[in-house]
Amino acid sequence: MSGSTLKKHRNNKRKRRPRSYGLPPPETMGGRVLITPRETASRLGVHTATLYRWLRSNPEFPRPIRVSENVTAYYEDEVARYIETRPRIQFPPHAAA
Repeated sequence: MSGSTLKKHRNNKRKRRPRSYGLPPPETMGGRVLITPRETASRLGVHTATLYRWLRSNPEFPRPIRVSENVTAYYEDEVARYIETRPRIQFPPHAAA
């Protein structure tokens, strides 16, 4: 194949739809947006395994809902509220050099 033929094939890739992970659209959940455990972990800056550990050990952590037999999700507003309630870290002021 010549270089122009390869380039033509690369530009004709089928565009993929975003994955919904089996979650229903937000309108069906009373306007509340659902996010996957992976997205929840990403927003918190932790691994998904940490979410499950927090579920067992932290009663303040938002509880997921079961969307289907193999799919769980978190309400976005509950995760945001949890993040907002976390204590702020206080650092001592810098000393003048």
